[in-house]
Amino acid sequence: MQRPAKPCTPVRFRLQPPIMSEIDINKKLVIITTSFAPENAIGAVRLSSMAKYLSKKFISVHVICPNFSNSLLSDTTLDINDIQNLEVTRTKSSIIFRFVKLLRNRVLSEKKASEVINLSNQKIASSARIKSYFMRLAFKAFTFLRNRDFLNGALKAYKELAKVNEFNILITSYPSFSSHQVGLRIKRLDNNIKWVADFRDPMVYESFSSSRNLASIQAEVMHKSDHVITVSNGVKEMLQESSVNKKIDVIYNGYDNLPDIETLSSINKKDLNLCYVGTLYDGKRDLSPLFKILNAFLVDGRKENLKFHYAGSDIKTLINQASKYGLSANIINHGYVSRLQSMKIQKSCDFVVVGTWNSMQEKGILTGKIFEAFMLRKPIIGIVNGDLQNSEFKNLIEGCNAGVAIESNFLSEIDQNNIIDILSRVMQSKNDSNKENSISKFTFEVDQFHYKEIFNNLSNILISL
Repeated sequence: MQRPAKPCTPVRFRLQPPIMSEIDINKKLVIITTSFAPENAIGAVRLSSMAKYLSKKFISVHVICPNFSNSLLSDTTLDINDIQNLEVTRTKSSIIFRFVKLLRNRVLSEKKASEVINLSNQKIASSARIKSYFMRLAFKAFTFLRNRDFLNGALKAYKELAKVNEFNILITSYPSFSSHQVGLRIKRLDNNIKWVADFRDPMVYESFSSSRNLASIQAEVMHKSDHVITVSNGVKEMLQESSVNKKIDVIYNGYDNLPDIETLSSINKKDLNLCYVGTLYDGKRDLSPLFKILNAFLVDGRKENLKFHYAGSDIKTLINQASKYGLSANIINHGYVSRLQSMKIQKSCDFVVVGTWNSMQEKGILTGKIFEAFMLRKPIIGIVNGDLQNSEFKNLIEGCNAGVAIESNFLSEIDQNNIIDILSRVMQSKNDSNKENSISKFTFEVDQFHYKEIFNNLSNILISL
C-alpha cells in the first residue's frame, strides 16, 4: 500500500493570555440557563463549569435553572456541591406544563423527538410524512410552552433574589431561547446591569426554516445585550452577519479535571475498538464515509476484529449507515447511558469518533464531544459532513495533534490511506507488542482548553464591562 503524503502543518489554537492581574471580587454575577448540573446533557457541562470557575473570581455567583427530575439519568461528573460563593435556584414548573410534559413523554416512549419528526428531511412515505408534519407542530407547541414556563419561573426567581442582591453582571445562554428572553426582561428592569449573551448556537440557521419569532428574539438580544460570547469562530461569523457592529468574543467549550474513570472489562482490548457516543440527529451526522474506509481496511477478512461501540438513542440510524458497507454486525449498542458511563466507553476504546457538519449556511459546529476526548486523551476520528472545506472542527483536532478528521465531501485517497495506515499499525501492535502503536504519535496539546483557562479569559471580559 502506498504511504500517504505527509499532511501540511495544521493551524494551532491558542487562547489569549489573561490581561488583568487582579480580579474585582466585589461584583455579583447571575447566570440564567436551562441546562445545568446534574442534567445528563453535554450542554450542561459548559454552564456548570462556568459557574464553578467564575465563583472563584466573584464575590457571589447565582444560577437560575429548571428543577431537575430525579427520574432522569444524572451526570455525577459535574460536581458543584460545596462550592463557596455559588448558589443555585431551581424554578418550579407549572401544573399545566408538567401535565403536557407527561403526555409528550408517553408519546415519545423513551425516544428522542428527532427520531419521530424526520429531522434530516429524508424522503419518506406520504403517511409517514403527514405524521411527521403534525408531530413537528406538536413539538413546536411543546417547546414554546416549555420556554414560556421557564421564562415566568426564572423571572420570578430573579426578582426574589434581587431583593437581597445587587447584581452587577448577567449571563444568559442559548439554547433555550427563554434564557435570553429572561435577559431581555431583566435588562428592562435594571438597565445598569451588564448583560452577556452566550450563544452555543445561533437561533437562526439559513439551512432550515426558522420562525420569525426566533429571528426577532435574536435581533433584539444582539442589539440590547452589552456583550456577546460564542463557542466558535464559525458561529461568531454567522452572528455577525445579523449584527455587524456587535462586539463578539469566542469562548470555546473545554474540559474539566478528569474524574476517576475505570475502563470496561467487557471491551476486549485485542479488538480494534471505536466508539461514537451521542446523537446522530436522525442522520444529519452521517458516519458512512468512515464505514466506507473501515470496509476497505477490513478487506482481508478481519471483520471480526472490529468493534464499533455506540451509546445513544439513534441506533437505527447508525445501523442503516453501517449496513451500506456490511458492518452492521460490528456495532455494539450500549443504549442511552449516563455521561460517566459514556466516558468509560470512550476510555476503553482505541478511537473516539466525533461527527459534525460544516456548510456555507452552518459553520463552526464544535460539539462538546471533542473536548471530552481531549480530557480523556483519546485520539479522535472526526467526520465532517457538508459543502464547506477547511472546517474549524478539523483544524482544531489536527492543530492540537489530537487525532485525524476527514471532510466527507472532500475525501481524498490520501485521507483514506492515512486512516487505514493508522488503523493497521494499531492492529499490528495489538498482535505484536514489539510493533509501535501509531496512537502514541498524538500528543494532545490541549491544555489551553481546560475550563480553568477558558473561564479565566471570560472573567477578564466580565470585569472589563
